[in-house]
Amino acid sequence: VHKFEDGKKYIELTSLETDVVVLILQWNQPFASLGGLGATTDLDVVFQFQSGDGFASPNQPVAMNNFGMDPSEVWGVSLNEGDKVRISVTNANGGPVPRFYLAILASDVKTPSYFRGPTIIGHSGSQYAISVGAANYKTAPPISGKKRATLNGYSSQGGLPYFFDVNGNSIA
Repeated sequence: VHKFEDGKKYIELTSLETDVVVLILQWNQPFASLGGLGATTDLDVVFQFQSGDGFASPNQPVAMNNFGMDPSEVWGVSLNEGDKVRISVTNANGGPVPRFYLAILASDVKTPSYFRGPTIIGHSGSQYAISVGAANYKTAPPISGKKRATLNGYSSQGGLPYFFDVNGNSIA
């Protein structure tokens, strides 16, 4: 099981409104659909939902076998306002968990403060693209006197690093 930045084996989400939360997990291995050899590890997600004052026993991993396929999985979880869920990332074959990217797409979900980072992927992350973040104009240099505007909390922190070239060869 992966340990997150705060040393816990899970991240805890709190839904601030009723919503379907989409989770996207991708890990640092070649994509078969792009001509690579495919995943050599199978990562899975375990959901643990709040039950009364505590949390229910962890569910079985929500899984599909990714060996030789794309190192990517997507889930949707329905949450009501105030619901809490803990999410763990595990390696189905018991080995170490490789570097991964976990995106949480929702309109209003509270995540740990360290769980922020780049979210620009695909065409938007191309060196030839222009991507835009959101910032309040009052934090812009001419008004605030700062060198940089302060990004709003829902803005991306930039692009994700690329670990493979277009032929599926590792570059990282």
